[in-house]
Amino acid sequence: MTRARMSRRQLMRSGAAAAAAVAFAGSAIAQTAYPNRPIRLIVPFAAGGSTDLSARLVAEFAGRELGQPIVVENKGGAGGSVGMEQVAKSDPDGYTIGMATVSTHGSNPAVYPKLKYDPIKDFAPVTNVVAIPSVLPYTRACRPRPCRSSSHWPRRTPANTRSRRPVRVRLAT
Repeated sequence: MTRARMSRRQLMRSGAAAAAAVAFAGSAIAQTAYPNRPIRLIVPFAAGGSTDLSARLVAEFAGRELGQPIVVENKGGAGGSVGMEQVAKSDPDGYTIGMATVSTHGSNPAVYPKLKYDPIKDFAPVTNVVAIPSVLPYTRACRPRPCRSSSHWPRRTPANTRSRRPVRVRLAT
């Protein structure tokens, strides 16, 4: 019987392959399927609002699909900043998620200069749940003047309905 001899290079390659197999096998065994515990869904507004209702629908159906409950927690305050700050500071393990809105990621960075989270760096988008158009209603007696950026408004609006005098617009708070 003849003995097969391995060159030093072959021995190093096979040793490295064996070490890698052992290392990766240990990490594969240690990992469990996601999710293996309940998921927290933080809604940054009070219960009963449109964001809360959307979150509860998502939690119900996604929880069934994932096989784990999704617990909705309402953390309202500061236009949604309190709840989103809690999401941003949570472990990035996928077990704490949040319902972001136009106010939490669009308006709040402009309104609150000392916001404790970065809406771009601290979050990763998963999906768009709801798309809601924004509408600014007004009465016929108080038609606001169009901005210069919306110069298309006078062209598309009949001349008899356009206001020729400036109008002050007050937003209710």
